[in-house]
Amino acid sequence: MLSNLTDFKHYLLEGSNLAIAISILIGIVALFYVLYNWGSYVFLKERYHGIRFSTKNITGMTMLIAVSVSVTIVICMTVPIAVLPPIRIAIEGILVKMSGFIFGPVIGLIIGGITELLVMIFVPSYIHPAYIILMLAYGFFGGVASSFMRASKGNYWISFGIINVFLLMFAGVILFIYGGEAPLGLDANGLPIPIEILKWQLEAKYFAIIFAIMIVSVAVGTWILVLTLHFKKKSKTLNVLVPILLLTISSEFVITILISPWGEANLFGVGDTGYSAMVVGRLVQAPFKIAFNTVVLYTTYKIIGPLVKRDF
Repeated sequence: MLSNLTDFKHYLLEGSNLAIAISILIGIVALFYVLYNWGSYVFLKERYHGIRFSTKNITGMTMLIAVSVSVTIVICMTVPIAVLPPIRIAIEGILVKMSGFIFGPVIGLIIGGITELLVMIFVPSYIHPAYIILMLAYGFFGGVASSFMRASKGNYWISFGIINVFLLMFAGVILFIYGGEAPLGLDANGLPIPIEILKWQLEAKYFAIIFAIMIVSVAVGTWILVLTLHFKKKSKTLNVLVPILLLTISSEFVITILISPWGEANLFGVGDTGYSAMVVGRLVQAPFKIAFNTVVLYTTYKIIGPLVKRDF
């Protein structure tokens, strides 16, 4: 059993296998969600929960796709460096996340896929499965966060608790994968085999430490923000802000940090040894990107959200 776990960890730490494994897991969860909701409506005759395809809602979906695509195209034409997928995806991703947050997981998947397809047509750039998966996952995660907001019925402490549970679970998974004395095994001299980062080498346990620092910093910042607004009695703000925090934190750690480096390592031609370097780079940016995305998504939702009628 111990040998099998060690082999599994070794496999995940080879090249971009971790990104591929996460992508497959997200795909399975999304597929199960779609099939479950379809089955519950068709066979169990449960009342439909979600966005109805009314003229008004279809117009809203189309508007978000159009805005996301047009803004991305304009920025890419104005700032040529924005054609690079990491920058382009960051621009696209904001409105795709908001689409999922407003319209739900299934519509988020659809909008994410259509948006990425249209942008690839009008903005020729590097194409890689990682970036397509990113856009689909952004839309799906946005819808999941919205579902938690609906289920909590105005009790933002539920979403806040889910954030903390997620961070603990994510830290546990990272500790399992990168932790321990020698997750990649021992060399002929009995020393831990290091992870290759371009031309440098680093023991896997130091990756776990870097992840831990970023996770703790995000957790502390979230606690400070939520408690400050709570004591200021900003309940209406927190009812929307906390689910958006759940969206930005979960999508940044699971999707952006673990999947995006898969595409970037191939984009910059650094091969398997470049994946770990890209992960470290994304980790350093995480707290700042979470803060920025939260502000933008909250502001956007306050403008667009009231225009959409939900059947919850």
